[in-house]
This record gives sequence, structure tokens and C-alpha cells, in this order.
Amino acid sequence: MAAFYPAARWADETARMQLLMAYIRRTRAEARILAVEVARTLFASKQEEEISSDAMLGLMGVTIQ
Repeated sequence: MAAFYPAARWADETARMQLLMAYIRRTRAEARILAVEVARTLFASKQEEEISSDAMLGLMGVTIQ
């Protein structure tokens, strides 16, 4: 606690728990944001890529005559 909030020596146990929970919530929120950005980076090209229905059927082994 003192490493993240060095000025919080005045805090009682309740205030320390509230500060710790706020830190945990912020850390989790930052992790979610980072995960979303990584997913966008890795899969953006696949989501934006369009494929025709004939090509998709060809990939599945179906041919249309």
C-alpha cells in the first residue's frame, strides 16, 4: 500500500481497504482496455476482409456449375 500511495500513512484500515480496492478496479479496467486494443490489432485485418460467397463455398469444397 505504501508503495502505491506513500502519502496515505494517515489512513486507517477502512481507508486503506478502499484505496486498495480502487487500485484493483483501475488495474482491471486498464487490463480490459489493453486486451481490447490487442484484439483489435491482431484481428482487425480479418474482420475487415470480405470474401465472396463463391470463394467461401470453394474453400468448403462446394463447386457451383
